[in-house]
Amino acid sequence: MRKKRSEQLVEFDIADRFAGKISAIWVQMAFGLFCFLFAVLARAVVDAIWTSAGPFSLIYPAILISTLYGRWASGLTTFLLAFLHAWYVVLPMPYSFSFEIAGDGARTIVNGCAALFILLFAEIFRRGISVATLERDRQLKMTKILIQELEHRTKNNFAMVSGLLNMQSRDHHSQDVKQALKLASSRVNSFSAIHDSIYSSRDFQEELDVSDYLNSLCESLRKAFASNANIKITLSAASYRMSRDKAVALGLILNEIVTNAIKHAFPDQREGTIHISFTADPQQPWILSISDNGCGIKKRKTKSSKSKSESSASSAKPAVKKANKRGLGTRLIKTFARNLDAKMETKSFETGTIFTLTEILDKGSE
Repeated sequence: MRKKRSEQLVEFDIADRFAGKISAIWVQMAFGLFCFLFAVLARAVVDAIWTSAGPFSLIYPAILISTLYGRWASGLTTFLLAFLHAWYVVLPMPYSFSFEIAGDGARTIVNGCAALFILLFAEIFRRGISVATLERDRQLKMTKILIQELEHRTKNNFAMVSGLLNMQSRDHHSQDVKQALKLASSRVNSFSAIHDSIYSSRDFQEELDVSDYLNSLCESLRKAFASNANIKITLSAASYRMSRDKAVALGLILNEIVTNAIKHAFPDQREGTIHISFTADPQQPWILSISDNGCGIKKRKTKSSKSKSESSASSAKPAVKKANKRGLGTRLIKTFARNLDAKMETKSFETGTIFTLTEILDKGSE
């Protein structure tokens, strides 16, 4: 995460900037000399406008800046050079360490003590900021390590749950149970892929680019269904920033629709293509479109009902409850669409199906 300019200004240290190139003490003394010369130049400008300004007026900010950004050695260099210059050049009598006015000696001592107090407290403040910054960086590093460990454990948990579901599906003789367990395993793998693509990035951000995210998710789907080589998954996605929570819902909707299409839209090893399109124009709602050139939803349902009737005929136990007309996948899609503040439209033809998810901009009209 990039630091703000104000944070960079507070944490700036001239010695750290040139660390390893030049000795720190020489860098500090050079910065002290620079601050002194800047104070002399500023003094010349002020004298051209207000000739009666105090001789020590611009020394204090020069010492303060020199100490805060160049450490105590830099502040001390600025202090010595500035006071010697004011004493020898500015105070009467000029170009002499003698005082024309008897009270100037005491005034010089008092101003010198005040400047040393400024130097002391500026150094204390600078060290406090330095210690606080180091502690903050240490805590951020520790937090990053803990997050990486949590991500690693979460990824392992996803893999363990998916493996257990796959083992359980192999132990069952019922095709319906096997299909349900495989579908559950696919959903777990989808969560795992979404977790990897969203929460495993080095630089945590509240928003992510949908184009990169969908590319990652489609690649995960291709690997998960590598055995279905007859089906191609293509993607065209515009660059668009979306919050992580909404991106999760978008990815789960895409997973449900694509998984369902791979399993049911292309019977008998038919070749086909599933195309995913994401468009987002300024001042316009984003649109996610998932289309396939499969057999259409009606034929999918016909095939599904036939398989269910065959399995129910072989079962001796009567059904106690009516099957829910809406499958779990459909209910999940509708729930995620509400979380996205979007509406889902489905169009099915004999030559395929198109699912369109459109963002709702004017929520009051819905």
